[in-house]
Amino acid sequence: MTLACPAPPTDLGLIRAVVGSVDCNVRTFSQAGYQALTAPQSLFPAALTALLTIYVAVLGYRLMFGVGGARLGDAPVIGLKIGAVLAVSLGWTTFQTLVFDLAMKAPLEVARIVGEPAARSGRALAADPLNGLQAAHDEIAADAAAFGRQAGPNPQVLNGGAAQAADGLWKAANILFMSTVGVFVLAMVTAGELSAIGPIFVAFF
Repeated sequence: MTLACPAPPTDLGLIRAVVGSVDCNVRTFSQAGYQALTAPQSLFPAALTALLTIYVAVLGYRLMFGVGGARLGDAPVIGLKIGAVLAVSLGWTTFQTLVFDLAMKAPLEVARIVGEPAARSGRALAADPLNGLQAAHDEIAADAAAFGRQAGPNPQVLNGGAAQAADGLWKAANILFMSTVGVFVLAMVTAGELSAIGPIFVAFF
């Protein structure tokens, strides 16, 4: 059985491995959900056709009788709007470029924008948040492991010293991971779930 998303390399680092794995799986899930929703045997294409028919009929009525200030000069803009909705609602490639990629990249881009002032000072975490977090997490984990080796085979955290330092550093590493990458991954999963049913929201336009 071939996996859609291969296991990340062992030397990639925890943070990059988790983000890469989630990104791949979310993309696979979103694409599968989108294609299932827009497949010919699905009810969505028929419903979209019915909505489009009603919309064109109402539009024709408004143009014919001048209801609501409708003008014939608006027809090209309306035609472009209908074409855009159909392209995004029924074509994964277009939807991926205009909606999905934007939603998936937004959290990291926000982090880069917020950290832009610090990035000018040359700080790696602000210039490249993902690699900066990976470096920080690796350094904390390495220090924790070093203190753990000093504590010996039967460490007593309550006695302080190297054992307590190792325990505190491991907790710090976990807090760093959950408060940064955990939030980022949650945003990616949410964006993927909404993208899987994205054509329904686009159709409302």
